[in-house]
Amino acid sequence: MDSATRTAILDKASGGIQDLINWAQQTPAGKLLPKTTNWTFEACRVELELGDAGTFDDVIRLYKTPDDAVAALHFVHVDSSHVLFPLEAPGMDIALRWGLFRAPLPFMRDRSATYIEYTKEFTDRHGRRGFARYIRSHALGHMDSRFVHTEIRSWGVVIVETNDPSVLHVSSTVDIDWNGSMPTWMAAKMTSRRAQAIKQLAHVLRVSKKLAHKRCGICRAKPSFLSRGSRLASCGDCTKVVCSDCRSAHTHAPGVTSCWVCVSTKTKLIELRLQSKSAVTRDDDDDESILCAHKSPPARYSQAGDWCPNERDTATDTLDPTERIAILKKASGGIQDLINWAQQTPAGKLLPKTTNWTFEACRVELELGDAGTFDDVIRLYETPGDEAACANCVHVDKSQVLFPIEADGMNISLRLGIFRAPLPFMRDRSATYIEYTKEFTDRNGRRGFARYIRSHALGAMHTCYVRANIRSWGVVIVETNDPNVLHVSSTVDIDWNGNMAAWVATMMTSRRAQAIKSIPTVLRQSKKTATKRCGICLAKPGFFGGALSECEECERMVCSGCRAMHNNAATGATCWGCIRGKSSVFVREDGKSFVRVEAPPSPQSCNHKTQGHLADKMGWASPQNHHHAKEALVDLSYLPRAKKPSA
Repeated sequence: MDSATRTAILDKASGGIQDLINWAQQTPAGKLLPKTTNWTFEACRVELELGDAGTFDDVIRLYKTPDDAVAALHFVHVDSSHVLFPLEAPGMDIALRWGLFRAPLPFMRDRSATYIEYTKEFTDRHGRRGFARYIRSHALGHMDSRFVHTEIRSWGVVIVETNDPSVLHVSSTVDIDWNGSMPTWMAAKMTSRRAQAIKQLAHVLRVSKKLAHKRCGICRAKPSFLSRGSRLASCGDCTKVVCSDCRSAHTHAPGVTSCWVCVSTKTKLIELRLQSKSAVTRDDDDDESILCAHKSPPARYSQAGDWCPNERDTATDTLDPTERIAILKKASGGIQDLINWAQQTPAGKLLPKTTNWTFEACRVELELGDAGTFDDVIRLYETPGDEAACANCVHVDKSQVLFPIEADGMNISLRLGIFRAPLPFMRDRSATYIEYTKEFTDRNGRRGFARYIRSHALGAMHTCYVRANIRSWGVVIVETNDPNVLHVSSTVDIDWNGNMAAWVATMMTSRRAQAIKSIPTVLRQSKKTATKRCGICLAKPGFFGGALSECEECERMVCSGCRAMHNNAATGATCWGCIRGKSSVFVREDGKSFVRVEAPPSPQSCNHKTQGHLADKMGWASPQNHHHAKEALVDLSYLPRAKKPSA
């Protein structure tokens, strides 16, 4: 390798991994240690292709409608919410709301929270339109004892346009402490659903538009053809289409329909949900104390509205001025930090140049448990050939070192890798890339580890594969005060090229970005495989196949088919991988001179189970499984003495 190429690789690797570490350290230090077992955090970034589902304005309209049932069902909004105090401020759309999170399992209590919801439209530094929604808890004096109180530390979504009107750059971050008694995996699942909800925005838009005119806007029921008053009617206040059960029998004027929600908002409700008949005082009537008799709401509406808070939660009609200032300050500061975080992606990534250029980022609080320690995770990432890690998309599916690059304090290598096609009749992808791993200490004194992968073009490429362009694939792991909890960030930006469906390209990228969630499982599988399977062919020896032996050179456990017939000591063994490395040097008997040979092949005369056993496991084959070059014999004269084992 010439000096210019070597310098270019070092500059590209060092600059890229430093940018990756800086991006991962943008999370405040206080979030690096969950204070409770149910405090979970996750962030996600995707390039969202809307297609025919809608436009940027449709997405904004969806996020500005917290009561959209389809969006709430797909975790875009809080499951059920109610406005407590709308706050009017210049250029701000802020409301103090009370919300409910449904329990995902039976026998679990629902979670509730009083929170600030702030939506804002903006223009970024590149002139592109953007939208942000920020949610954060705000404590009130009284809490509903029927539910477990949840603290929403931060729940934000930022959407930015690109030059393509059907492609949006969407970032999401969810930081919630669920509190109460709940398994850790369940808390992580509830948080992950809301962080990953941005991937389903196109589907949510299609379903929401489809159901808007066919189902009731309150109870979401589809009226039967034979039911009385089956025709949906539009509410005169909120313009929702409602069925006969969800609209009020009393109308303000002939031909005008009002739903129960608007009637409850305009009137002072006195036990409307508990009494069969209730008295409601009209606020907007000219006559004083005119009582209007209403029917009780239907059963479906009562079931849909049973999330309403107790009367003591909304007992006050006014908000204290000091409280109002605190809410406005918290909302404006939080949403600005959210927008700044989302705009840290370079502008060039806001528009995919090809349909198969996909991007996704993820951040999680990872609990290792008994799976291992921080050093075990580092060891896993520094072993690109680990079978369990490759199967879970932690590494490139299959890779081989082309040029190890030695530099002070740097662990860099130029590698050739293969990405297996997830579907039949698809060609595999290949790439030559730089892999750089680094250990560091952050500004808070915590240990960290980073791995950075980026493509580096070479002159010749194998024609059996489609060439993929790895623009950036990085992982940053930072310790916390709890040795079993790690803060892990991942970003994947790959152009898969070739003929591939967009959803397949997105799936392949998402698997690698979300692989950090499966690190504890990978660690357990890797440790289990290391002692029970051969470290070279990964085969599990049969009952009569003999026990595994430890190689003296690489300390891997190898089977009888992958270790050399000649042992260096009475009890020692050497695998064919280490023999291959030694056989690159032919030494004369006088020991005064030597000749070095490049790329020594593996021996064909070794004691394998089958003739092509080692070649099939380690060789690079074409898609038709043909090895293009036949390997030559290797001179083993450097060994002291080779004897066949006695029968």
